Amino acid sequence: MDIEKVLQDIQSHPLFLRLKNVVENGYEGDKTWHDHEPVFDHSTKTLRIARERLSGDFITNPEAKRLFENWKEQEIFGVKQKDLTLLISLIHDCGKIVSYKEEEKVASIVTPKPGFSDQVICPGHEYWGAKLVVQELLKNTPFSEDSKKYIQTVVEYHGFFSNPYFSTKTNQSVEELLKGLKPYYGGYYIEGLFNMYCDGYTATAFEEGKKRIEELFNCPDLYISREYFIPEK
Repeated sequence: MDIEKVLQDIQSHPLFLRLKNVVENGYEGDKTWHDHEPVFDHSTKTLRIARERLSGDFITNPEAKRLFENWKEQEIFGVKQKDLTLLISLIHDCGKIVSYKEEEKVASIVTPKPGFSDQVICPGHEYWGAKLVVQELLKNTPFSEDSKKYIQTVVEYHGFFSNPYFSTKTNQSVEELLKGLKPYYGGYYIEGLFNMYCDGYTATAFEEGKKRIEELFNCPDLYISREYFIPEK
């Protein structure tokens, strides 16, 4: 699969181009998430950051670095993990073009943040992006149906490891964090952590979360997969 062609085609897709018209501005206190930034620009920036971070240069533990290299080269439904990771980094916010209808009322999913006149939020963009927009963006791509479902799942949960997740665990060790995160994200917790790392990489509001994710990627136990099953007794 020529992932570069897929990425280029998506960036010129009419639905993806609509992200140029969605401009976000959001803060936590005096720290920014988005600063009057079109979602198209944020998405292509996140793709660029993902390319850079896939080098693994933020991983200094030799064993963790080896495992990270193995992880990104493995195939998921016939596609390299690193290629899927790049794609997800590009389309993770595609749901921000969605609108909704209540009887005769039609409105954008982009709404003012309660209590603020100069900030916006996009509630539900993760879920509705995965359910409505991703399948349209991938319609004419060579991905299998299983690959598409995998991509939809990661996009749907891409905000799980944002600030609220880490803010309740500030005193936890890396080992404690690992025990707590593996049950979530449908087992795709490495994908979720990496996407959030790139998504919030330049956001000053995510400085602490980014540090915790770097700690996690430097822990070899992160890469030990977990299988759930029903015991016989």
